[in-house]
Amino acid sequence: MKSILQGEWVKFRSHPLCLASLIVTLLAPGGLAWLLARAASTAGASPAGFGLEACFRGLQLGQAGIVVATAAFFGQEYHNSSLRTTLLATPKRGLLLGAKLVLSAVLAFGACLVAGIIAVVEMSLADDMMSTPQIFASAGQRVLAASVSWLLLSWLSAGLCLVSRSALAAIAVLDALIVGLSELFLLFTKTARFLPDLAAMRLFIPASDGAYLPPLTGVITQGTWAFALLVPGWLLHLRRDVR
Repeated sequence: MKSILQGEWVKFRSHPLCLASLIVTLLAPGGLAWLLARAASTAGASPAGFGLEACFRGLQLGQAGIVVATAAFFGQEYHNSSLRTTLLATPKRGLLLGAKLVLSAVLAFGACLVAGIIAVVEMSLADDMMSTPQIFASAGQRVLAASVSWLLLSWLSAGLCLVSRSALAAIAVLDALIVGLSELFLLFTKTARFLPDLAAMRLFIPASDGAYLPPLTGVITQGTWAFALLVPGWLLHLRRDVR
């Protein structure tokens, strides 16, 4: 298993889109948080009251990057037609897919932690009101919770990629939802809160008017989405003919 994980890590960091999207994912939430806080300041809102929320809004939008990284990672062998070569090196398909899922989970969880730390530190440098132990402790707990959502969305992206055999399908569907399509659906029906990206929105925006699901319910819903695609994706991966 260790050698397979090492091999998959080499493939991940060797793929330009995987590496680029991971780097952007680490840096973008901090930049988005700064832009949101500056916009709030310009509009007359207090950055001291908005800075922490801006960090987590940036983390919520940053999920789009981890979706791209995961989809590119799982879809590269379909696009490059190199799956046959991979299976010749690692004939145990279940073990191979398990290693990919473990690596994607570690990367998603770790990326959220790092991105969250960068965003909070950046905002604390710009806002002295955020430079308190209480704020840092609260932010740390919320970043850990947000990391669960990143992990589940990463697996959801992997499952969609496995089912469709296309990274573009996963990116097009999930990133469209994350950047605003699901919010548009929510304007028309409350059922939209069960969409995978909105389900765990309370992990990023704890204060809400009831428009979103409670945190635990949201995580369970998001996990259900992920496994609903991972299970058929896993079965297809085990039984599908290699072309």
